Amino acid sequence: ILTLVKKTKIIGFIWALAAVLNIVLNLFLIPLVGILGAAIATLIAYFFAFTLIWYYSFKEFTFEIDWLSIVKILLCSVLMSILVWKIKPEGLLITIIAVIAGGTFYALLIFLTKVLTKKEYLFLKDLFKKQAI
Repeated sequence: ILTLVKKTKIIGFIWALAAVLNIVLNLFLIPLVGILGAAIATLIAYFFAFTLIWYYSFKEFTFEIDWLSIVKILLCSVLMSILVWKIKPEGLLITIIAVIAGGTFYALLIFLTKVLTKKEYLFLKDLFKKQAI
């Protein structure tokens, strides 16, 4: 969004701050916890950049977020993950079976929780028709 509205100076400034934060955190965390400290420092710096970019982007372009749908999708993802974890895929055949079972289970859960609207179903139907041709 910030690129589209030509606010690239903000993006550059945010990433410069994130880089400085990453270096400072690396100086403190690497001696304490080693390579894991570098990973933690990078995670914090990227989260910092993400948060600021999100903040400034939402000032330029606002839209409603359907939090209920997001919660439903996360729940479906967790349940699908549990299914795949319980299958314990080891080897090619069982991995293929786990992928098919997980995908089918996820699609079923998405359908049952009514995450998709009629408009989205029609879009997917048209998309699959075009792919089949």
